[in-house]
Amino acid sequence: MAQAWRDGARQAQSARILNGCEVPVLDHALARRVGALLGQAATSNPVDGTVAVPSADLGAVIVTSDPGDIQHLLDRLGLAGRRAKVAPLR
Repeated sequence: MAQAWRDGARQAQSARILNGCEVPVLDHALARRVGALLGQAATSNPVDGTVAVPSADLGAVIVTSDPGDIQHLLDRLGLAGRRAKVAPLR
């Protein structure tokens, strides 16, 4: 949400989509898992990592304009990462 949300008055469609999404709390445990993943993947985008880790846990579909970046992180999660699916935003 942090990368896409700008002006709620102009993002009615985004709000409807996000209404049906589970958004995990970024607590210490999740932050550590994300940091470890970023280290393994040799990347530095904590927002992408914060999407990838819980999505793998939940087997979620990730709709993104950066499918390659997210898939790279999911690949580093091994079997857990295969539970999540990446759908390019069009």
